[in-house]
Amino acid sequence: MAEYSRLAKGNFTATGTSQAINLPFQPDYVELWNYTNIKTAGMHKVTRAWWDVNLVDGTSNPTMIELYSGATTATVFDTIASNGISTFSAGIALQYGPSQQVVSATAANPAVFTVTAHGYKVGDTVVFQGLYQSSTTGMAQMDGIPFTISAVTTDTFTVKWNAYSFEWFSNWSYG
Repeated sequence: MAEYSRLAKGNFTATGTSQAINLPFQPDYVELWNYTNIKTAGMHKVTRAWWDVNLVDGTSNPTMIELYSGATTATVFDTIASNGISTFSAGIALQYGPSQQVVSATAANPAVFTVTAHGYKVGDTVVFQGLYQSSTTGMAQMDGIPFTISAVTTDTFTVKWNAYSFEWFSNWSYG
């Protein structure tokens, strides 16, 4: 098992035969549920599909599907050998602006970070990296997570994270 797992959950309406869904990471497992088709059985309606990186064998990228088939609308399983679910690197690493050094932070709810002349505005997204000193100090829980800035001043910005209970702010040197 991985030390950390990233999950994404949401919904979308397909607008054609394919749909791109950009995530802030590249998944190794994808599962889709079509609640409309599950509630109303119908011939050749796909109810669920899933893909796992371990299914890729170099010659195909199969997607497993569950669908209603035939006049009796019995549930069957099938495989789409090509043009099913696939993943790609959406270039998320290239979307970030220049790195800023955190000067200080508050142990508060929400957390307020001081970053000299940052230029951020409300609604910008920041991703913290390197918020740890050792295995017992720092704030690795925040590393790699996109946060939306909820308030700004000239030298501070606020993200909605309850840092009140963490002692790491008072005994951690930034930089």
